[in-house]
Amino acid sequence: MKKLIVVTCLGVLLYGVTAHGQSRFSNDPYFPTKRTFNAGFYTTYRGTAIAAPVMIGEIVYGVSDRVSLSVVAGTTGTLGLLGIRMAAALHQQNNFRLLLRVSSVYYPERRGTFLFDKSNQTVMPWMLSMGFIDAEWRMKNGLRWAIGAGALETHCVNGMMNLLSGGKWHQDAVLALEVFNTVQTSLSVPLSSRLTLRPEVIAAFKGMKLVTDDKYKVGPLTIYLNLVYQF
Repeated sequence: MKKLIVVTCLGVLLYGVTAHGQSRFSNDPYFPTKRTFNAGFYTTYRGTAIAAPVMIGEIVYGVSDRVSLSVVAGTTGTLGLLGIRMAAALHQQNNFRLLLRVSSVYYPERRGTFLFDKSNQTVMPWMLSMGFIDAEWRMKNGLRWAIGAGALETHCVNGMMNLLSGGKWHQDAVLALEVFNTVQTSLSVPLSSRLTLRPEVIAAFKGMKLVTDDKYKVGPLTIYLNLVYQF
């Protein structure tokens, strides 16, 4: 499965590097002009139980007008995080395009307190990986609305390493590999010629039902607020 993901990503990157044609989109939160950068900031509401706000920064590099790579880093309020992302325009015609978004985020181990969260907790290192396909329409006023579907998975790093090295799979919920279906929608709003606001809502499903069990690393609905500045 991992080899398939790597081959797919390399194929999309090769397509983006060799594809020609200038992007038709301004204030683009996904694709900076080739060989330039976007800077982004994410936050989300996680409830009053979270000790500190979610703060995530992102630097996006334009590989081409249709492919970008980015690095994300920040905090969920209770954990640190570091990850990579890739976005690719699979198809583009007039004011419509089909987008692929792939990301993988690492959450390091926590023992004790963390930043403003003074509660003593032990959290093993874990990872979150996502793959989304979005249909996006650009309107005459510059707004862009997108809707799509995808999948995400979470797993304990130690449990996965044990499995890959030939060990036995532990059925403990902390170590389990969990896979979810998603439906997501977003709206990109130009605030200026360089600054874009993009709220996004992601719904996670286990089978055909919204996630309701609090043992999972993801909740039923996550609302992100993303600010993107184009250099």
